[in-house]
Amino acid sequence: MKIGILSRLTPLVLSVLALSPLCRAQPRVAGDWQGTLTAQGAQHRLFLHIAADKDGSLTATLDSVEMHVNGIPASAVSLKDSKLTVTIAAALGTYEGTVNQDATEIVGTRSDTRSFELNFKRAPAQSAAGPSGHPAAQLPATFWDSPVWKTAYRPDLPENEKIAGLSRFWLEVKYNFAWLERLPNDFDWDALYASYIPKVRATHSTLEYYRVLQGLCARLKDGHTDVSLPSVLSDEVYATHPCARAGSRAVR
Repeated sequence: MKIGILSRLTPLVLSVLALSPLCRAQPRVAGDWQGTLTAQGAQHRLFLHIAADKDGSLTATLDSVEMHVNGIPASAVSLKDSKLTVTIAAALGTYEGTVNQDATEIVGTRSDTRSFELNFKRAPAQSAAGPSGHPAAQLPATFWDSPVWKTAYRPDLPENEKIAGLSRFWLEVKYNFAWLERLPNDFDWDALYASYIPKVRATHSTLEYYRVLQGLCARLKDGHTDVSLPSVLSDEVYATHPCARAGSRAVR
């Protein structure tokens, strides 16, 4: 009788033992990780949060300090032996890394159209919440969007406002443009910025100034990034000719 019971229990015990390495491995990688992605000279601080479910499956979210975005969900997360794969199409592409024996570091690469080295280390307790734990997150909203930028429209803006606007556009692209890695290797955004300062200074109207900014924006070759005209200029530049409007009514 005892032998019969043991024979029925043995497969169950073996199956539990077979699953044990996986169940132990998944929680090893669970937790909060921080890393810095360097692409085209710009640095992006990232926080990767990995959670292990009761069944051993993994989920993950990503926070970006520079982009002020938290909780970008991963569409797929897997850990086989020490090989971690995380797919976040909206921000990271595919990340493949190797978890070290002590589970204190992940060494790997982030791949989309190009590959960049990206390593993670365990995040300190105060940083575990991602960007919200970073001192920059405690700054008031006016630090990121000061009222100084909200100036009245004038047919020809002062030169200092033109230079300030050019500088702000350069900064936004340098730290927040999503597709810098898709630009040519010799693309030098800083050099372009410097070359456009005299062009901005040479403008004699606000419209001419915006046209120069739009020309700089076009160098990014991205249809989702643009420099929009103020409503006053937009109505003027894109207005329909009265004759065209009259003709349109006549056709109806």
